[in-house]
Amino acid sequence: MDEQNTSENGVVSKSNNKKYIIIAIVVIAVLVIGSLFNNFIGRMTGEKLAENILESKLGGDVDINSSDGSVSINTKDGSFSAGSSVKWPSDMPSDIPQFTSGKLTMAGSALTGSKGWQVAAIEVEKDNFTAYHNLIKSNGWVDDSVFESGISIIQMTKGGVDLLITYNGEERTFTLVASIK
Repeated sequence: MDEQNTSENGVVSKSNNKKYIIIAIVVIAVLVIGSLFNNFIGRMTGEKLAENILESKLGGDVDINSSDGSVSINTKDGSFSAGSSVKWPSDMPSDIPQFTSGKLTMAGSALTGSKGWQVAAIEVEKDNFTAYHNLIKSNGWVDDSVFESGISIIQMTKGGVDLLITYNGEERTFTLVASIK
């Protein structure tokens, strides 16, 4: 009988235990690395599939990036981003001040060739919405229509640009849509 592997009582020795522990650690490491690699490959495959679909619908190149809990789409005609790393559109007209309250969850410019911008935010208070509306008016924007009924909807114009801002008090959400006439 092999004394190294088995004691007198038939119990597996410490050297075999070490082998099993090492094998288990290697298997776990391979599974973890494989899972991370699989998630990366899956994300990249999904991005490529979505790019192909959008390219056929929008015409032209589309670049999609879905990292850090966010998704961004860029085309020659515009962009769209949603998630935790959204930023105010850099090409937004300068007389539309940046909305800095709450957390931006979506921002974009027209993806279909017309010129427009969209922004959405969460965790916004009514006072933030009212202050923003007053700030826009101080920049020369004029109210065309105002609707209040649990949801505030304000349509404004200045020059050749239409602006629609909304606030849902129950959900504490803000949206802004601007478009060139």
